[in-house]
Amino acid sequence: MSIEHLQRQHLELMQLAQEIGSLLVPEVVETQARTVRILVARFAGKLRIHDRMETQGLYPALLSDERAEVRAAATRLRHELGGLYAVFDTYERKYPDATSLVRSPQAFIADTLEVFQILGRRMNRENRELYAVLR
Repeated sequence: MSIEHLQRQHLELMQLAQEIGSLLVPEVVETQARTVRILVARFAGKLRIHDRMETQGLYPALLSDERAEVRAAATRLRHELGGLYAVFDTYERKYPDATSLVRSPQAFIADTLEVFQILGRRMNRENRELYAVLR
């Protein structure tokens, strides 16, 4: 697993979040709920793959790296950011299908923007504080 691959996954997730974000208008959510939910499911799938790569491969390797600055950065970010994927899981359970989006489009929009902001901050921090140390 390369850092470039993980960064590419970050970019793909951010692009997909932007695509979903462009649909976050109540009228669009109501009339295209199925399409929006499919995109959220695609985002969730990509996010879970990325999470597994990080938690099963990247972080364990970095936590045993011979360089103290790499171990410190990995430890700090893992501790500070470790529970963020659970936030997405809670969000996704709240909106399991298109009907749940239509039921409350304003809440769905607000929750989606919030969860994307949280995940975006995590990805940006990993790019700046972790991946940069590995170069």
